[in-house]
Amino acid sequence: MQIARCRLFRDGSRIISIPLMDAPPGRGNAPARGLVLGLLGPVEVLSPEGSLAGLPQPMLRVLVAMLGVMAGRVVPDEALVDGLWGETWSRGREQNLHTHVYALRRRLAAAEPARDISPLERSGGGYRLALAETEVDAGLFRLLASHGRQRARAGDAAAAAGLFTQALELWRGPALAGIDAPSGPGLNLPPRPCTFPCLSFSGAARFRPL
Repeated sequence: MQIARCRLFRDGSRIISIPLMDAPPGRGNAPARGLVLGLLGPVEVLSPEGSLAGLPQPMLRVLVAMLGVMAGRVVPDEALVDGLWGETWSRGREQNLHTHVYALRRRLAAAEPARDISPLERSGGGYRLALAETEVDAGLFRLLASHGRQRARAGDAAAAAGLFTQALELWRGPALAGIDAPSGPGLNLPPRPCTFPCLSFSGAARFRPL
């Protein structure tokens, strides 16, 4: 499996490069360069060029985190209201929710002006964040870890080591750092980098199946 690297995350003044999966056959040679949502550390949204899209309001960070961890699935209005304010749905809170969604859409549009349609979609009685698996660091972590386990089972220790190392390098600190965990859906990311119980290792290339 080929991995392409590109700038994605900023750690203070330092840009950290993390991998994106190559585009499927027939879709060109370059991997997609869309928005990137960071959940494995402080909640961040980055432009395709790697610059931070400011989310100064804590409620916007909570909102994008709730949508991001649901991996493109619809989050009902009631669940978003519960997560943001710890209250049951009401007409007033529904208006507050729509105001926050509008503000988040503006931030996302400013981060990726070339995108014609906002990734933050209204669907039925809720909202979804339509991002590819590789546009969310938690999704990319799961993808790399899955490929790493496959290579380990196949006996390719060197390839497994590389994939696990890249997966672990996606972590920038405790998951969802900097926000108060809402009571709403799905914020069940592990608080720190996962280990891989199927392997023991020392360094990046010395893996031994247990």
